[in-house]
Amino acid sequence: MLGIEGDFLGADVIGSRHFNAGFNQVSPNIDMMADLRLRARYAITPRVPLFETFGGAWANADLPVTGIGGGSGDADFFGWSAGGAPRLRSILIGARASTISSPILALRK
Repeated sequence: MLGIEGDFLGADVIGSRHFNAGFNQVSPNIDMMADLRLRARYAITPRVPLFETFGGAWANADLPVTGIGGGSGDADFFGWSAGGAPRLRSILIGARASTISSPILALRK
């Protein structure tokens, strides 16, 4: 069995980091995330199906920079999402992992 599944999330993930020998600070705020995955099911036995999922992931972050030459901007980050699990007697046992990388950055003053 094959299918497609996805998620779209609103978020408020914030952080802060100094750089440029401490003269500048960036305070990113991730406000949107999404992923779209292909999902497959394979029956190991009639009572033990195995589920696998793999696809792309995206996040958008606001990137205000304070200090010398500061400004603001936003960036789109792209990555992957994958997971898998056997289902034993209606109990799902498994894991899912994601990574977001490769920023596409747009700065403005």
